[in-house]
Amino acid sequence: MTTKREKTPRTLHQLEMSLHRASLALGRAQFSTRQAKKAEEKAKAAYRKAKGELWARMAAMQAGKAGE
Repeated sequence: MTTKREKTPRTLHQLEMSLHRASLALGRAQFSTRQAKKAEEKAKAAYRKAKGELWARMAAMQAGKAGE
């Protein structure tokens, strides 16, 4: 059986430190989110570029076959 420990009220300093740690964690999460969004945008742009090049090549091949 465990004994129930009385919780002592946290001091002002402890509350300030908790707030500070939470603020740092929030900042890190926001930074990570921004980095992920940038990476996603780069990946989308690369995908669109490759898709456009592929379609252009396919269209050129079709035009070449039709011209023969």
